[in-house]
Amino acid sequence: MNEETLVIALAYKKEFEDEDTSDERRVELITWLQMRAEEDGYDLRCINCKKTIVIAYHYEAVAEGHTYSDAGEREVSLTRLCEFCFDKITEDPTDKWPDYYAGIADDTSP
Repeated sequence: MNEETLVIALAYKKEFEDEDTSDERRVELITWLQMRAEEDGYDLRCINCKKTIVIAYHYEAVAEGHTYSDAGEREVSLTRLCEFCFDKITEDPTDKWPDYYAGIADDTSP
């Protein structure tokens, strides 16, 4: 990566991590980082989505190929899955309560 690209990448990383950055913009930044990595010959791809894996810290993955945590980095080295795909594949469907359960759970009446 040349010096100019590195400076831009670091600025984009800072923008990505800014809490005021929208998820749509984060997807754009991940896409740009993937393109630059591919141009520079970086060839670590997710075996599920086939996207170039890039690491940008956040509280969740925002796009295919995105890895956002230290645990995700370890998952990549073990599974060759980006954190976005790993989270989708290993998602526990019971963690997502239907709306009608939320009303029952919040009801404090006897």
